[in-house]
Amino acid sequence: MTIIDPYRSCLEDHDYVGASARSEKTERYFPNNTITIETTNKCSAVCTMCPRELQTRKLDVMEMGLWKKIVDDALDLGIEYLDLCGFGDVFLDKTIFEKLEYAKKKNPNFKVYVSTTAIGMSKNKWLKTIELVDILKLSIYGRSKDVYEKVMENVNYDIAHRNIMGFLDANAEHNSPTYTIGNFVTMPENEHETQEWINFWEPKLSEIYVWKPHNYLDGRSYRDITGLEQKTCGRPQEGPLNVAVNGDVHVCCFDFNKVMTVGTLKDSSIMEAMNSDKMKYLQERHLKNDFSGLPCEVCDQTVHDDSVLIYKTNPERVVGQSNSSMYVFEGGKN
Repeated sequence: MTIIDPYRSCLEDHDYVGASARSEKTERYFPNNTITIETTNKCSAVCTMCPRELQTRKLDVMEMGLWKKIVDDALDLGIEYLDLCGFGDVFLDKTIFEKLEYAKKKNPNFKVYVSTTAIGMSKNKWLKTIELVDILKLSIYGRSKDVYEKVMENVNYDIAHRNIMGFLDANAEHNSPTYTIGNFVTMPENEHETQEWINFWEPKLSEIYVWKPHNYLDGRSYRDITGLEQKTCGRPQEGPLNVAVNGDVHVCCFDFNKVMTVGTLKDSSIMEAMNSDKMKYLQERHLKNDFSGLPCEVCDQTVHDDSVLIYKTNPERVVGQSNSSMYVFEGGKN
């Protein structure tokens, strides 16, 4: 595979010009009704399965003006879910509650989805989180302190655990308006604690699930897809649109360096990005299951494997589904 320059879009190497003219204009937003917005790409954790050490992007926090522009555009398009799961922890964005207050004031029915280790979710943030966050996914990759801190380096188990338990108590006192999810990713370092983790967290959270780790394109090598049939994951055709901390628009949540950038929301609209030559080109390639020369060529999301979801408490949770809206991708279920 061709080595990709991480500082520019890999699509610059392809003949994408004119793709929008070859395709029917997109008039409506994606059917999953979700937009993923990276309010920050800062994260204090150094998790074993996460290729953060390969990230070349500047660590930053999204400007308030850009956030408001995206939210206003999302409101006009009838987008329902604001998924804040970028490549960072939202609680390291000091303006996160100001951002969410703006969104909820614009549309109280926006459903806000957040993923966190909870290390930054201190007591003074619990009530605002309950008020403004609809779905809170907690990344908890160990049951014991030793295993947890080995897999989630730089995260203090005692502080994160105290934050989670305190938040759950506060949430219960307010009749549990925030839906809570516990996420466990099995690796050689922690798989022996899987059942103990399930036994502890299942009674305490709205939902839990246990997954095998992703490869993050070529960032890790947990899943071997060599020789297996590859089909579109469905994301370029069905969304969600992903917006990086600097406003760059891309199509894949696993694209940690945002090399598949199709536009920017700094000076264009969501629908303009969806109708760009680069977006249409990616959609063409995915509809043909032709990933040659794209990061998708090595992506585990192009191979359907139900075994990667090891345990779940929500019967509606399946492989090949958006975590936030639970929209099932028709193009590929991985």
